[in-house]
Amino acid sequence: AGGGEFGDDGKLAEKAAKADVLVLAADRAQALATALAADGTQAEVRAVETKPHTRRPAAPFTTSTLQQEASRKLRYSSRQTMSFAQGLYENGYITYMRTDSPTLSQQAIQAARKQAAELYGAETVPDAPRVYTGKAKGAQEAHEAIRPAGEEFQRPAELKGKLTQGEFALYELIWKRTVASQMADAKGSTDTVTLGVNLPDPDAAGTVNAEFTASGTVITFQGFLLAYEEGKDEKRGESERNVALPPLTQGATLGVQDPEAKGHETSPPPRYTEASLTKRLEDLGIGRPSTYAAIISTIMDRGYVTKKGQALVPSWIAFSVVRLLEEHFSALVNYDFTAEMENDLDRIAAGEADRTEWLREFYFGSDNHPGLRGVVDNLGEIDARAINTIRIDDAVSLRNGKYGPYLEVFDDKCEVDESGELKPRIVNLPEGLAPDELTPARAHELADQEPIEDRVIGVNPENGREILAKTGRFGPYVTEAIPEAPIDPDAKPKAKKATAEKP
Repeated sequence: AGGGEFGDDGKLAEKAAKADVLVLAADRAQALATALAADGTQAEVRAVETKPHTRRPAAPFTTSTLQQEASRKLRYSSRQTMSFAQGLYENGYITYMRTDSPTLSQQAIQAARKQAAELYGAETVPDAPRVYTGKAKGAQEAHEAIRPAGEEFQRPAELKGKLTQGEFALYELIWKRTVASQMADAKGSTDTVTLGVNLPDPDAAGTVNAEFTASGTVITFQGFLLAYEEGKDEKRGESERNVALPPLTQGATLGVQDPEAKGHETSPPPRYTEASLTKRLEDLGIGRPSTYAAIISTIMDRGYVTKKGQALVPSWIAFSVVRLLEEHFSALVNYDFTAEMENDLDRIAAGEADRTEWLREFYFGSDNHPGLRGVVDNLGEIDARAINTIRIDDAVSLRNGKYGPYLEVFDDKCEVDESGELKPRIVNLPEGLAPDELTPARAHELADQEPIEDRVIGVNPENGREILAKTGRFGPYVTEAIPEAPIDPDAKPKAKKATAEKP
């Protein structure tokens, strides 16, 4: 079984199970690899299948796809992309940058085809212009696609000294994508070879028939790839490696060299990046071209997610916020309601619905919607402590406090308060520990660590004060021990300054 034949639970997918795909245990796979390594082992080419391979160019940029591709190729945030695009638009270098339409005007199509023919040859331009239509849920398509402005596109080299580095890189990306969108398909062939070997069965007398497959794609006509190739988001179990196979014929024999048994572990889905999150928002019909960057900027600015490389990692406070919304505002935060609200606002803008009536139903409720009023009137009943507590197990809970997350631990090291109740021990979390890294085992490891006491490491020669090594929430640090000022029992409290009342 290959890695792509397993589901999220690590078990064979239904299609693979029905095809009687065999899952090899590590010891059996290693035994087969050892048998293959025996001197004189020959593999027979049992089948060679060749299929034509065709790749079409990507559509011209919309706001969403521009943000996705700028994130993948240029490592720009959505906010940076829209800032650079705004500058390019205001100075007349590109068309309007807030659009969900991939359609090009006839003027743009002619300009792109002309430049493609001049730069890459007439054979790279198809006989008929390419026409693109939008597929995004709720797309308005009120504008043309994002493209270089004018009847004839300015080539990036012509703008080298006129743009900032960020603007230039984004313009070049838009120019390449637009020109490539009017070029011919890339063509080639994909070969799949099946190799067979008869080996001694490691579990029983006799032989076992082992078959192996290999695939490779060869591009014979590059077409649009001469100008541009679209980036890809990371996918679980997907390999970017593409190996061109040598010419092989059925019945040929091949020697076996350095066979290796490789294990497979089902990995979790990759984290969202700004690119893949923007695509997900678009697929769900949430937001508009003008709001994608603002949505992502908001969740980052408010500390709901942090970035590790390009990955977006949720913070602990995000779990509390999501829990609050799901438990008390469930009707307002589901994907269908959010997307439908966008459609309602479109109908109001088009004069097909009354805004006052819509707001009345939204706040006071209707047969189809409970309304916001009922939740707002009962906000005081929400248990903030429960919302901010995540149970790790019976002894450890995570709490989101005023100064950040920490662990509450109940064990035999806890003290007892005046009422006889156990006081939980407070354990700080290491800075940067992601939520998915706090397993029960890790939580108990942190709880069992002995607290590091303050340690004197020297004396300040200028004032004679001790220098202490301490450990705080953000890790170890060094500070000077400053003695507390003695309290004078005869000192009078300072009088407050009188202020004149305003009339």
